[in-house]
Amino acid sequence: MGSEGTNTAGLAGLIARRTDVLLCAVVATLSTVVCNWSPVRQVEKSVCDQRARLVALSRAPSPEIVIVGIDDESLQLLEPQVGRWPWPRAVIGSLINYCSSAEIIGLDILFAEQDHVFQGSDDHLAAEVSFHGSVVGATYMSDQNDVGLLPDAVESSSLPGAELHQWDLTSYPNGVPPYPALLSACSGLGVVTNITDSDGVMRHYALVAKCQGKVYPSLALAMAMRYKGVGVGSFAVGPGNACRLEEQTFPTDTRGALLLDFPSRRHRVISAADLLLSQKARLEGEEPEIWPEDLAGKIVILGSTATGVHADRIATPVEGSLPGVHVHAVALDNLLNNRAFQPVRAWVAFLLTILLALPISASPLRRPLGLLGSHVALGIAYICATVFVAIGLRWILPLTSPIAAVLSCGLALGIRYWRRDQAERRRLEELEAAKQRFTDMLVHDLKNRVAPISMALAVVDRQLSPDNQAGKCVVSMAQVSAERLLTEIKSLLDIRRMSEGQLGLQPQMTSLADFLTKDLEAVQSAALQLGFKIRIEHGTPHLSAPIDRGIISRVLGNLVWNAFEHGTPDSELEVGYERTGDDAIIWVANHGPVVPEDQREAMFEAYVSVGTGNAGKRISGTGLGLTFCKLATEAHGGTIRLMSPWPSYADGVKVCVVLPL
Repeated sequence: MGSEGTNTAGLAGLIARRTDVLLCAVVATLSTVVCNWSPVRQVEKSVCDQRARLVALSRAPSPEIVIVGIDDESLQLLEPQVGRWPWPRAVIGSLINYCSSAEIIGLDILFAEQDHVFQGSDDHLAAEVSFHGSVVGATYMSDQNDVGLLPDAVESSSLPGAELHQWDLTSYPNGVPPYPALLSACSGLGVVTNITDSDGVMRHYALVAKCQGKVYPSLALAMAMRYKGVGVGSFAVGPGNACRLEEQTFPTDTRGALLLDFPSRRHRVISAADLLLSQKARLEGEEPEIWPEDLAGKIVILGSTATGVHADRIATPVEGSLPGVHVHAVALDNLLNNRAFQPVRAWVAFLLTILLALPISASPLRRPLGLLGSHVALGIAYICATVFVAIGLRWILPLTSPIAAVLSCGLALGIRYWRRDQAERRRLEELEAAKQRFTDMLVHDLKNRVAPISMALAVVDRQLSPDNQAGKCVVSMAQVSAERLLTEIKSLLDIRRMSEGQLGLQPQMTSLADFLTKDLEAVQSAALQLGFKIRIEHGTPHLSAPIDRGIISRVLGNLVWNAFEHGTPDSELEVGYERTGDDAIIWVANHGPVVPEDQREAMFEAYVSVGTGNAGKRISGTGLGLTFCKLATEAHGGTIRLMSPWPSYADGVKVCVVLPL
């Protein structure tokens, strides 16, 4: 029978566990589907931007990349001499000349038309670019119809490889190259057109762009190829959506775009004004602030950083407004140092979501709030883990779908367990109500059965002659036992009422000496028949306490009868009282077996039998007496405690009822 019950419980637990697993799997799948909804994807982007800021704290910009910025100071310095922007091309040529020691120079400035104001300026710039030999020019791709077609000379900078066309590349109908002389002088061309997400934030950098059927490298990619000394044929599509540049592989999306890993601060910027002033100082024989040799071996990008030049400012995850030249520097840094982020694929993200959600179903927690709280903690731990993974491995793990799955699973399981707890609570309440109804009916029926017995014993007692002492003693014992039985029957009902706080007390100041003397008279004959002698120990004289005499009388009776039941026959029972501080103590002590320490608390629980090894006990109990004593004492605001062995002796039990005065 026990084995069958165990098997049934095990089967029910297995079914419940499988239901939890299935529920978590379904919730995780639905969370993944919902997180692919456009508004939720926007939340994913915002959360990932916060993570990107944290990751950026561990990143330092490459010292090899230097930006020569045309800033507000430079514009103010040259305005009296050459006027407002755009400057004469000769000024740009002077900047390139002073950067002659740089390994490679990239132009993030579009020189589309010839300068018809300053004669010879275009030729001067082209000559300086040609003299340096490693200058990458800029070309702009546009979807506007008023922009012309790219000349054939630009096609030499395009990337070969039919596999590039398999990407979902951004395709532009038209483009703007440098003017012919500069185009011929540049060692390469790079696209400076940037792409942004739907919210206007630039998180990806397109390595290539498609225009008029040809694929062209971005400015950063063209500079990277030139820096490595490889041709356009070295760039190819790698496995998956990745691209390959010689031996390096870069993770890209289907558009051929890098997910940029931004550094904690901007790359080094040298003001164009400082370079021009340093050049002037050298010509005048003075000490320059910046020597040409300071840029030896550096990668220089020349571009605008001024606030009023043009709208080449882009919102990024780490800054709300970043000059475009800095974005090219970050992309070039990622390419040269292989720092780009690698987003996990969709199926990996889904598998991660499932693997994160399923172990939740095995959680031992069943409290709804505790379960939900543990899932929130798990979600926070996962967010921290994604930050460390991004820092160490540069893998970008999904955020919204796993977090949504974890929280949703926690909520779903919490609701499930809450509903199950509610159903179990209702079932227990129904059982408790049924038990109470049964107890009330049982008490009523038993009282009706005991009352005739007491009446019959009273009649028999009156019929016996005064000389028949043996018969009267037997009848007296029967009457005491019947009264004891009636007391225990009433205890069934009173215990429930006390537990529910429905039994009202009527305390009155009562002399404890008179109380003990009168109450113990009723059990003296039973004590003699059972072989016990009761001794009253009067402690503090004239001690009175506020008690409900009827209730405490039943407490005393229960304690005395327990002493009869478990005490050693032909021994002495001690009943006494005393004052200790603000409390009055009534105790009953008897010789007999010692109650083990680990069973003393259990003695005050209903229907619990505590073994004492007393083979000579004469009266059996129901296990309700001490429960009633505890509840009655607590209803008076007091406590009850048990000491074993009896402190005055080496055996027995002493039960103390502590009542406040």
